[in-house]
Amino acid sequence: MKLRHSLLIALLSLSLIGGAQARSKKEEARAAAQAEAAAAAAAVECTGPKKRVAVLKFGGTGKYGAYEGWDVGEAVAAQLSTALDQTGCFIVIDRMALSEVLREQELGLAGVVNRETAARAGNMIGAQILVKGDITEFEPGKKGRGTTLGVGLANVPIGLRLGGNKNVAHLALDVRLIDASSGQVLFTQRVDSEAKTFGLAFGIDWKKASLGTDNFSKTPLGMAMREAVGEAAGFIMQQTREIGWTAQVVEVQGAQLFVNAGASAGIKIGDTLTVYTVARELIDPATGLSLGRIEQKLGQIRVEQVDDRYAVGARLTEFPVRRGDLLRM
Repeated sequence: MKLRHSLLIALLSLSLIGGAQARSKKEEARAAAQAEAAAAAAAVECTGPKKRVAVLKFGGTGKYGAYEGWDVGEAVAAQLSTALDQTGCFIVIDRMALSEVLREQELGLAGVVNRETAARAGNMIGAQILVKGDITEFEPGKKGRGTTLGVGLANVPIGLRLGGNKNVAHLALDVRLIDASSGQVLFTQRVDSEAKTFGLAFGIDWKKASLGTDNFSKTPLGMAMREAVGEAAGFIMQQTREIGWTAQVVEVQGAQLFVNAGASAGIKIGDTLTVYTVARELIDPATGLSLGRIEQKLGQIRVEQVDDRYAVGARLTEFPVRRGDLLRM
């Protein structure tokens, strides 16, 4: 009897220690991934004012569109929006919640809610760059392999189970950066990610009872998705540096110009902005689409005052300017 109790205690200890070690390794891997992501974010250098970016829902059809009841394209877009916002280099505009925003504004227009507290229509921020993509490859369990080993002792109602499992997930995205004004595709990139997970399981069988720990990871897809999103965010940051930042004149009061970008966009006191006006727009007579604009440089202003959402600048030289004229750094 003492031998049986000793064996039971030993096997139970082995099971608990093995489960704790597996959890510890998993926590260490998660902490290392978080530290690596933080170091990568700290290494990012944002140059110039923040560009306005809207991430649209990623497309996917058939098995690429949904997995176990949740929308894969929406999950990718949500994680990418968070990743871009955490860089501090963009003003990220949520277009996936557009229907909810419009519904709230409709309540105010219909008089359902108090006018003083109702959401005002016409104040939504316009995006300069649209991020759109498609899920071209999606394998939540591309490969899987598991092994279980059981050991029993003669004349002793105790059994030990030891198991391992390995899963591999694969995800591929096609990412596109689109000019919100013209609809032109500016840059494209394919992002391919594969993630592996390994889990351990220990168990003890005592007569008709069973006790065990299970550390099998069944969601390598989540790891592959985070890796793909991180790569896509890096691509977006790199390519958007080649896209010029623009703002517009809101109002003109004497020598002062009010600009529709402020501290939240990275504008600082002392910045020098160049003012342009659109002389004419070139329209294709065959399609009616805009081919581009002929811009004329007017002069420069220096920022003297900065609010969160707007800035005030003074003209360095005298030149005509009007509401809607463009500013670039």
